[in-house]
Amino acid sequence: MCSTSNPLAGEDRIGALNGSGRAPAVLDAAVMRDKDMQIVPLGGPEAITIPGAIDAFCLLSQDFVKLGLKASLAPAMHYAEAGVPVVPRVAFHWAQSADTLQGKARDLFLLDGKAPKAGQIFRAPQQDEILRGIALSGRNGFYDGEGYARLSHRDGRCTQA
Repeated sequence: MCSTSNPLAGEDRIGALNGSGRAPAVLDAAVMRDKDMQIVPLGGPEAITIPGAIDAFCLLSQDFVKLGLKASLAPAMHYAEAGVPVVPRVAFHWAQSADTLQGKARDLFLLDGKAPKAGQIFRAPQQDEILRGIALSGRNGFYDGEGYARLSHRDGRCTQA
């Protein structure tokens, strides 16, 4: 999710952007009701709205960032490739959620099948690749590129391919 509110340069008002995205296009409310789902499950694919965040970030960079998109993403690309030490609080929550990961997500976000421990270095080279595509081609670097292609929709569910 990408959401922000900030003062507009030279104006006495606040600008806001909600980049949480729309509901997944293949999500059918009737199917959810048939499954006795009363709410959208936080841990389920029904709640995925990630593409809105990419659009929002690119729009923010275009309208409010003097450095440009490539320079704005440079630190994230560096740390995705080089890695970051996992802090204790993140390690705690990661461990609590590790069993909910499925398929390719387990390979991407677990180390030897387990949540990283505090102090371990976590690297995300696939994320670096996607960020580089966005840095070079803007939103199309995600939506028309490899990042979006890695998402597949099966039976109304959005999962990592």
